[in-house]
Amino acid sequence: MRVLVLGVGEALDEDYATSSYLVMSQKANVLFDCGDSAVRQFWKLGKPADFLDAVYISHGHFDHVNGFLPLLVKMWHDGRKKPITLICQETWRGPILSSFLGGTNSPINLVTVSCGKVIEFNGIKLSFAHTNHPVPNLAIRLDDGQAVVCYSGDGKCQPQAEQLYQKADLLIHEGYTYEDSKEGHESIGGAISVAQRARVKQLALVHLEQNFRRHQLPKIRHRIESDTVSIPEPLKMYEL
Repeated sequence: MRVLVLGVGEALDEDYATSSYLVMSQKANVLFDCGDSAVRQFWKLGKPADFLDAVYISHGHFDHVNGFLPLLVKMWHDGRKKPITLICQETWRGPILSSFLGGTNSPINLVTVSCGKVIEFNGIKLSFAHTNHPVPNLAIRLDDGQAVVCYSGDGKCQPQAEQLYQKADLLIHEGYTYEDSKEGHESIGGAISVAQRARVKQLALVHLEQNFRRHQLPKIRHRIESDTVSIPEPLKMYEL
């Protein structure tokens, strides 16, 4: 399995595309979140129109979902033949379909998920758990039988999410601030502690607050990163 980082920025980041991660397995290619700026990162890869099998949306904030309609339009403009699978919470089913699919004829297989639910997609096991975020957010665990990658979406870690992350090969987790958690978001220190308790092999810290990333991070980055903790730049590839 390979995981390509497309974007790592928070919603208002001027320098970095919003959080989006391309999981490439021998069984399926799945995109975790699809913000408005992140979708352009995907287009730059020049992948065939039928390359993506599914898109997972962690929650309904614009920096995680607003690229979905442009993604669909371009795929079918480029000659896509097969349906795309959209995986999301029932909470976001209506808003996504009404707001982003109006006027398109794109064939979509919709799969709704919830905390504690386990589904199989193309032979891949997907599991989900809540985080503490102002709007309902689900962390995801993807297990293709060879490796496990987890993605927090947004939100402070909850016990069920920490359990979800157990022994993951890669955990992609937001670290909005350094030590003090902002309401509805996890801190870098908190994410590192979660990863250690869950015995995660690699932790990728993303969705950093833009002013922290710009002004403070350069001074303390050496204290954060290690053999098992990284703050990835866009287009970093994780080989699992």
